[in-house]
Amino acid sequence: MKMLAKNCTAEVASFSGTSETVLVAIAVAAMLIALLKPVCAQTSSTGQQSLVVTRFGAKCDGVTDDTKAFQAALDAAGSKCRADGAYVIAGFRTVLVPDGAICKLNGPLIDTKSDCVGLSSYAGATLDFVGLPSGKTAVTLNPLAHGAYSGNVTRFENIQMIGPGPKSNTIGISSATPNTTYRQFNIHGFGHGYEVHSGSWENHFVNATISDCGVDLYCGSGLKDAGEQITFEGGSLFNSGQGIENDSCEFNISNSSLDEFSGPAVVNGGGSTRLNSDHIEYVNSTTNEPLVVSGNACNAWGSITMEGGQIQFDHTAPKALARNDGGPGPCGGGGWGSYIRISNVFLGNIPMNSNGAPVVTGSNSSQIAVCHATKGDGGGAMGNVPNIGRKNLPNQEQC
Repeated sequence: MKMLAKNCTAEVASFSGTSETVLVAIAVAAMLIALLKPVCAQTSSTGQQSLVVTRFGAKCDGVTDDTKAFQAALDAAGSKCRADGAYVIAGFRTVLVPDGAICKLNGPLIDTKSDCVGLSSYAGATLDFVGLPSGKTAVTLNPLAHGAYSGNVTRFENIQMIGPGPKSNTIGISSATPNTTYRQFNIHGFGHGYEVHSGSWENHFVNATISDCGVDLYCGSGLKDAGEQITFEGGSLFNSGQGIENDSCEFNISNSSLDEFSGPAVVNGGGSTRLNSDHIEYVNSTTNEPLVVSGNACNAWGSITMEGGQIQFDHTAPKALARNDGGPGPCGGGGWGSYIRISNVFLGNIPMNSNGAPVVTGSNSSQIAVCHATKGDGGGAMGNVPNIGRKNLPNQEQC
C-alpha cells in the first residue's frame, strides 16, 4: 500500500460540486486520514518502524538506563537473519533510535549478527555510555557468519556515541565483522574509539568522527583473518592522545583531518598505514613526532606512507618530523626493516637540519624518506631526506 505521504497527512483537492458531493468527499478524506495515521505510527518508509527501540521499553529520556531495551531490540532484529556459507542472504534489519533522542546506556551492547543487523537513526541520535564500567566495550559487533560477505547492507548511520572519557579503560566499538560501513557515525570519549578484532576487514568510515579518546583507531597484534583495507574517508580524528595505533592492519586514511593530538598522529607497530591528502595539525604544543614506527615493527609491513596533504605545528615545533625505531630484529629475515615515506606534503613549523632538510630520528632513521616537500614558512621546496646513511640499489632511489 503505497499511499503514505511523508508527513502522514492527506490533502483534499479543491473542486466544484454540490454540497452533498462536498460532504461525501470530506467524509471519505477523514476516513482515509484515520486509516493512515495508525499505519504511519507503526511503519516507516523502509518497513522498519517496529524495531524502534522505544517499542522495546527504551525511554531515551537521557536519564533512564535503556541497556536492556536496546539489547532486546538487537536480539529481535536478528531473528530472521540467514546465512549460506560465507554469505548473508536474508533478514537484514536495522534497530532504529528516535531522531534527536538521548538514550542512556550504563552497560555494554552486543550485536551478535552485525553483518545482518545495523544500528541507526534517520536524523541523528545520541547513545550516552558515560556510565559504562571500566574494561567494558560499549558496542561489540559479532558476525552471523565468520568472514561473511554482506555487501555493506547493514546500516550504521547517524549515531553519536559518548563514553566515560579518554583515560577510561573502555572501547567504543569492537568489530569482529567484515564489510561494515559507518556513515555520519561519531564516537568520542573512550579509551579506544574503534578496535579491529579477528574476522574484521574492509570496514569503511565515511564522514565519521572519532574524538576525545586515548586512541581513536586501534588494531592490535596477533589477529586472524583481519585488517585488510580498513578505510577512513572524509572524516576527522580529533583531540585524542593518538589518532592511530596500528600493529597488524591496513589503515587507509584519505581526505581527512587528524588534529589536536597530545601524542603522535600515527604509531605503527607492524601494520601498514597509508595517508592520502590528509591534514595533520597540532594546535597545542607537543614534543612528539607526528609519524612514528615503533620497535615492534620489524619489516616493510610496518610502514607509514603519506602522499600529499599537510603537516603543521601551530606553536612549538616537535623534536623531529618522523621517528623510525622499526627494524629486522624480532621477525628475523634480515632486510632494512620498516620505513616511512613522506611525499609532496606541505610542512609547516618543523625542525630543519644543516642541509635544509627536515629532521628525522630513530634507530632506523635511515629508512625515512621525505621527498619533494614544501616548506610552510615562506614557501619553496625543502631538501629531501633520501635514505640517510645507506645507499639505494641502482634505480631505486626513494626520492
